[in-house]
Amino acid sequence: MRTRISVALNGAELHAIDAAIVLQGVDEGAASWNIATGNRAGNDGQHVNGIEKRYRDVIVNFAIAEKRDLIRRANIIQQVCGWAAAGGDLTVSYRDRQKLRVMCVSLPAVKSPDKWAETYSITFRAYQVPFWQSVDAESAAISAGTSGSTSLRVKETGGGKLCFQATNSSGSTVNTASISANGKTISFSSLGLANGEKLIGDYDERDIQRLRILNGSTFRSVLDKRTGADDILLKQGGNTVSVSSGAALSWNVYTYGRWE
Repeated sequence: MRTRISVALNGAELHAIDAAIVLQGVDEGAASWNIATGNRAGNDGQHVNGIEKRYRDVIVNFAIAEKRDLIRRANIIQQVCGWAAAGGDLTVSYRDRQKLRVMCVSLPAVKSPDKWAETYSITFRAYQVPFWQSVDAESAAISAGTSGSTSLRVKETGGGKLCFQATNSSGSTVNTASISANGKTISFSSLGLANGEKLIGDYDERDIQRLRILNGSTFRSVLDKRTGADDILLKQGGNTVSVSSGAALSWNVYTYGRWE
């Protein structure tokens, strides 16, 4: 049964599993932060040595509007468990064009199957990316050349991680390239980026960086060609992105912004 709020996992809506499912609510927990502190050698207060953003929980509460047929109730619960168990991209109707990559950490507990008004709960947890993330990228282009810059504006409160695609149409092989923003630089040497190939820096669903060259439909890693920063973090608002290369490349820089 559709209510004012709907929730989906990998595009499959919970209420669509069975018409008897009634979504009662979605409880978003505050992000779990681990703040490491130290003393100030006898002075008041403490030093903040680091902030670790660890995970974020979302609890989905639902009921089953089936009073008499206990076998059907049990079957519906089993279907819901199958829907939730694998995790994936969680979306809710009130967060427009946002998703949270989650795993299921708690399936519904069945206490009294004969209580038709019983509330059941599923707990999802986002570990690798403990932020709601925009489905659509913020992007900007840099025209072909050996150097250039652009402003990449990020509307999301949690900023984002810089991704890029550099296309070689110079007619020659490019061996050096670099990209910088907010005081951080990723540099490449001995790239061997041939004419027509693309240098791509992005992240997989586990938020692990990939640095690759695309030739047709085939990728090869260039992680061993990189020096400098591991990640280039973008802040909310304007970010100046600068690039350089040994021969002319055209760049597309982008990010999937994150919400605190």
